[in-house]
Amino acid sequence: MAVDDEPDILRIVELSLLRWGYAVDAFTDPVAALEHFKNNASEYSLIITDIRMPDMSGAELAKRAKKIRPDIKVLVMTAYEVDKELKKALPSIKEGFLQKPFHTSDVCVAVKRHLAAASG
Repeated sequence: MAVDDEPDILRIVELSLLRWGYAVDAFTDPVAALEHFKNNASEYSLIITDIRMPDMSGAELAKRAKKIRPDIKVLVMTAYEVDKELKKALPSIKEGFLQKPFHTSDVCVAVKRHLAAASG
């Protein structure tokens, strides 16, 4: 599952993952994404989410998704510097980060690395 309120960024993520053979559901609305996740949690290995979005932050989305399914992996995308403030937004979640701007291959490398690290 990929979630970003910027349709162009979301499309890049979606196409990158599809090109590498990953199945992906893409959402520009984190509230809709969470609702979909509630009903289909077992279908997902990973949530890729922007950290700052209107209506619900990526941190809040991750937190709520983990209440539904504690083992779900989360990869956070951000254009902001990963600093103490950003890490504080994810206090109980030890997740990966993907720094924007990124190259399309960066998305797939980050996903592959994060899934491998999380399972190992």
